[in-house]
Amino acid sequence: MKLRIVAIPIAMLALAVASLAQETETAPPPPRARAMEQRSPMDQLDRLMRMPPAQRERILERLPPGRRQMLERRLERYSQLSPEQRELLRQQYRWFHNLPPEKQFELRKVFARFVNQPPDRQDAMRAELEQLRAMSPAQRWQTMGSPEFRERFRPNERDIIGRIADLMP
Repeated sequence: MKLRIVAIPIAMLALAVASLAQETETAPPPPRARAMEQRSPMDQLDRLMRMPPAQRERILERLPPGRRQMLERRLERYSQLSPEQRELLRQQYRWFHNLPPEKQFELRKVFARFVNQPPDRQDAMRAELEQLRAMSPAQRWQTMGSPEFRERFRPNERDIIGRIADLMP
């Protein structure tokens, strides 16, 4: 269970990496950069992690300062994951990538609301989402309709959890 809890907040990292090539420069990228664009964001992320620091620095310095800082923080968190956690992140990316575009958009909006919650509430919602993930859709909705669930979570948190649970496989 701990593996999934750790990977959930990092799941959007792949999305940040996906736009890396688009934000670097407007000139046509060199052949090696074009090859990187054709890889999945998770492959790009792994490649960035394997690069020598100087080479990674040259790529990151092309990004706008705010974007670079965000990506560096996320790369640091990714580097601290175990191989099992990284594999889980890959699975979550594949799941997200296979969602229809409108569902991806919805999940991005909900995730933005999630990350704006206080850390202790994010932890509580993550734990609940992990429990809900192991249930059937009917069991999820029954749990989320229970008085205990309503007591533990504020209306905004219940809405976030419900929207994410609605998108779960």
